[in-house]
Amino acid sequence: MEDPQNQNPQNDFNQTPQQNPKKQIPSWIGFVIIIAAIAILFGGVFAYQYYFVKPQPVVQTPPIKTDQTAELVLSETEGWKTYKNELYGIEFQYPGELGNPVVNALSIRTLFTFPTNYPGLSIEFQKGIFYNQISGRNMTVDELSTSMAKNYKSVLSVENAIVGGKTALKVQYLTYTSTKEEDYYIPIDASGDILIASASTNSDDENFDIFDRIISTFKFTTPTDQFGNKLPVINSIMPNSGSIGTTVEIRGENLAGFESDLHTIIENSKGEKGVILAENQSEYVSDLIRIKIRDKFCQQDTSYSGLPCKSYLIIAPGIYKIYTQPWGNKSNVVNFEITK
Repeated sequence: MEDPQNQNPQNDFNQTPQQNPKKQIPSWIGFVIIIAAIAILFGGVFAYQYYFVKPQPVVQTPPIKTDQTAELVLSETEGWKTYKNELYGIEFQYPGELGNPVVNALSIRTLFTFPTNYPGLSIEFQKGIFYNQISGRNMTVDELSTSMAKNYKSVLSVENAIVGGKTALKVQYLTYTSTKEEDYYIPIDASGDILIASASTNSDDENFDIFDRIISTFKFTTPTDQFGNKLPVINSIMPNSGSIGTTVEIRGENLAGFESDLHTIIENSKGEKGVILAENQSEYVSDLIRIKIRDKFCQQDTSYSGLPCKSYLIIAPGIYKIYTQPWGNKSNVVNFEITK
């Protein structure tokens, strides 16, 4: 019987000793550790800011109200014409397709129209005072817009706008014929002088963009002559018609002449003129002339010479032009109707 220790020693030499395998950490545990570390990091930052960093108050900047069409790109008005009327102190740009503005002096207001309508758009401006006979004073912008709303089917929108540095009211109306109209009510001065800029369209609302661009170019200046002297401007004449003996009030700016003279010129359809001396000459004002309609007026100013009148302008029923001419500067013309 063989000794088991002596059996095949070569085989014992060639055998490699068996090693125990190393244990590996599962991958999901690694992800859990990374996520936990990130959570601890952000939690620490939040805790630091919450307990140690004093929170700063949040300041909300209110939106600045500006004219919606004030910031224009030059190309939007490039090639447009510029209209400037020194007598009325108005300047604006407009598309040449509209033609040159036409000025019509009405009895108490002045109307600016264009000979040609922009495709699908009709535009006009009227400047003057709007007198409320019930309250006995000139209407404000808000009162005027409210009164005008009665002429339309409904009011679509009302908002504030800045036009030529003045706070205006922009209103859109729906007419009874289902067309739309957009009006700007712009207060010119403290006397109650108001400019209404109106546009109506029967097509797309984009036509109002053209109108808004025109309004955005408006500038208001003090009417002056070529030497910088302020020009006389008649804002209103009340009433605008009457018979012989009617007392009329003419309101405006810079109406007084040499030694505060308040003379008015009346002119018939033939171009014949007469001089009307003010009833309120002794008041020494420059914004009001009060006259009385008589059956005749001297055609020369004899207030300084004291000489007898050589010729008279006989007043008969009809339409007459009324204006002032202090310091040789002629004002705008308003109409007055002499009735029977």
